[in-house]
Amino acid sequence: MRAIHTAFKSDLGIDLKQLSFLADKPLLLEKLAYAERLYLDLVETIDEYRKVHVQIQEATASAFAPHAVVTFGQVEKAIPSHLTAQANTLLASIFDHLDRDEESYRAVAAELSAELKRRLGRSLLLRCKQKVAEFKSPPEEKSGAGLHR
Repeated sequence: MRAIHTAFKSDLGIDLKQLSFLADKPLLLEKLAYAERLYLDLVETIDEYRKVHVQIQEATASAFAPHAVVTFGQVEKAIPSHLTAQANTLLASIFDHLDRDEESYRAVAAELSAELKRRLGRSLLLRCKQKVAEFKSPPEEKSGAGLHR
């Protein structure tokens, strides 16, 4: 389990005051607030994951003498099980955000863009990024398939 070193801005938000002209579209404003909450929840989860990893690093650092040669099993035993469980739960939550949130962001951005075009004659300009990676479980090895180690 590695700590995440990507920094997310926790002060990003949607200025609903600037969108007050959309008061007659409360569902759209709710969706925007929900998208903002999804993002902030992701930021908080990553920050918490980072903190757990600091605790894991402290536990392993204090368990062994400097420059000691240790096995992976010894390192695993030095990490309190509640920290491992907490890190795994937080990581699962992060992956869930990565799998699901983008669809919500894109949907509300498209809805906002269409509403701005309808009202103002202009749509919202968005820069779309390509999907960089997709996380999948490793394929299971098939016995007798000619794979050698």
